[in-house]
Amino acid sequence: MTQAPAKRRKPWWRRLLKELAVLLVLLAGLVALVLIGINTSPGKRFLADQINGYTLSSGISVKIGRIEGSIYNEAVLKNVEVHDLEGAFLTSPEIRLDWAPFAWLYNTLHIDEVSAETLTLERLPVTRPSEEDGPLLPGFDIYIGALEVEELIIGEAVTGERQVGSLRGSADIRSGIAKVDLQAALDGGDRLALRLDSEPDADKLDLGARVVTPEGGVIAQMLGLPDAAELTVTGEGSWAEWKGEANATLGPVQLADLDLTARGGTYTIAGTMRPARLVQGTLRELLAGTQNVRATGTFDKRVANGEVRLDGPSLEAVLRGGVDLAANRFDDLAVAAELKRPAALLPTGTRDAADDALKRFIVFGIYGKTHI
Repeated sequence: MTQAPAKRRKPWWRRLLKELAVLLVLLAGLVALVLIGINTSPGKRFLADQINGYTLSSGISVKIGRIEGSIYNEAVLKNVEVHDLEGAFLTSPEIRLDWAPFAWLYNTLHIDEVSAETLTLERLPVTRPSEEDGPLLPGFDIYIGALEVEELIIGEAVTGERQVGSLRGSADIRSGIAKVDLQAALDGGDRLALRLDSEPDADKLDLGARVVTPEGGVIAQMLGLPDAAELTVTGEGSWAEWKGEANATLGPVQLADLDLTARGGTYTIAGTMRPARLVQGTLRELLAGTQNVRATGTFDKRVANGEVRLDGPSLEAVLRGGVDLAANRFDDLAVAAELKRPAALLPTGTRDAADDALKRFIVFGIYGKTHI
């Protein structure tokens, strides 16, 4: 009797690969079902509920009435409200969003177009101070092909009277490139225009910005300015050599007259400022008059390093060190100051008589401490 040949067993690794392949197909099918399901009416309702239930540490939250369209490209957000600690302060009946959500897998917020026919700022937000030391700059790329608000409404609670305007812009901020174009205007006289075209690899750096706000205007209210103000910053050139200037006025006062330069990655600001009207109390007295300003430094990987010098009639100060905007902290910051007019720290009626005496006292104290 002839013995049947033994069956040859397949290698274990081939069986394992086959089982893994089946598992991957099942997982892919499950992911596809989830992706399809989230784009249905119940799925969109679930997504809106998740957004509505999230609140930032500052107290800011977003409420969405419902989501229409496709959440994967052209979505329509109905009855959008941004809330603070006291309720809704920013509202829109409809916001259209054309975006690419899967770009987030590449650490990019990619929005082809975001628009609203009406956007209303009822009042300025009321928030709680954040206890988190998060970064000041985002750690991801941002692309907004078009931003458009046809009717931007500023409520009476902001400036005392209702104002209407418009907002348009675009932005492309990523490694090596920063292109921003923003324009806003209100019937009350506020104007904002910003154009930035920065591309180090192409050795290109163009900047133009202008902000105008009347007394009691929206921007003046937001910044706490006591008078009408105007700020203009212009400049063009390359990253190897760029020149510009900045001018600012507050009412009749020339607030700033500065020359701006950039050469080989080093930035310089030089000129004069009169910032006393922006502050109160003793600091206003110390910063009274024309202040000579000179600042030089570098900015790399969100870290600014350099020196700032301020020289005025009452005070001379020097700041050296760095500011890490990613970590939101100072690095090796050192401050030195000389009080030229010590009487500026005293009430007005006693300054002249005490000025010389205070100078002698301070000098004696310094020398005495040095020789101990």
